[in-house]
Amino acid sequence: MAHCKAPTTTSFGHLIFHQSSQDLLARRDDIRPGDVITLSSASFKGKKGLQSYAMEVGQGVAIVLEFEVKKSKIRVVQAAGKANHYPTLESVSYRLEDLKAGDVRVFRPVHA
Repeated sequence: MAHCKAPTTTSFGHLIFHQSSQDLLARRDDIRPGDVITLSSASFKGKKGLQSYAMEVGQGVAIVLEFEVKKSKIRVVQAAGKANHYPTLESVSYRLEDLKAGDVRVFRPVHA
């Protein structure tokens, strides 16, 4: 799975949410569809139903499709592809409470 790389100095608008590992560093508004999420060295580990799961993201940029506050679950659409193939879009879910390492930031795009 390939992801677009996002340097940590890049801003995609107003920072509304920032979580590093399990520490919530900023929450200025609710996460909404259309917001931009960046993941940096993100490692998720938790349970889905009765099954345990672990997921490594590395670097990524995605657009928020849906956010479930009670479950702390964010569904996004992101580019996916293999080398020498056209990229496609895929829908992926992340549980923010399962973030064990790395950095997640959510930006609200600025409208001109």
